[in-house]
This record gives sequence, structure tokens and C-alpha cells, in this order.
Amino acid sequence: YTMSRRSSFFPEPLAFRPERFLPGHSTKANSHVPFGVGIRSCQGRRLALYEAAYVVARILQRFSVTSVERGSRTVEFTLTPHLRVAFAARLH
Repeated sequence: YTMSRRSSFFPEPLAFRPERFLPGHSTKANSHVPFGVGIRSCQGRRLALYEAAYVVARILQRFSVTSVERGSRTVEFTLTPHLRVAFAARLH
């Protein structure tokens, strides 16, 4: 939470800019380490990332997802955008 809000790591830290985490984007090394680093890093990292990609792919295969309105963000366990999203089942 604290590192994500440091302007020395992220310019405009409170702005919603997910492109910051794309490969090749200029951020300081180790400014965002959700799974830890080194010998104490999370053993389930690869499984968690594969599982997340699988779940998103299955949702997008089965539903058409559209934003209903522009949302706002609130601070919970993580910085979470609150949007009303409509899911419509895809017909096969």
C-alpha cells in the first residue's frame, strides 16, 4: 500500500494507470513485488498467474462484458475500481 503511493516510484501515484505494469514501462526495479523476491518469494506465483489468466479467459468466452457507467476507486485491501459491469451470456 505504501510503496504504491510513493511518487519517487510512480509519477502521479493516485492516478489509475495500469500501463505502468506493462513490460518495458519505466518504473524503478522492485517498486512493485506482489509475490515477493528471492528465496522467500511465493511458491505459488506461477500457478496463481496461470489460474488468473484461465479464469479471465473463461469469463470472456462465456460472457460479453461491458461497463455500464464510469466508476470510482476506493481503498480496501487493494486499490479497487468500483464499476457497474454488465455480463451478458454469449449464445453458442
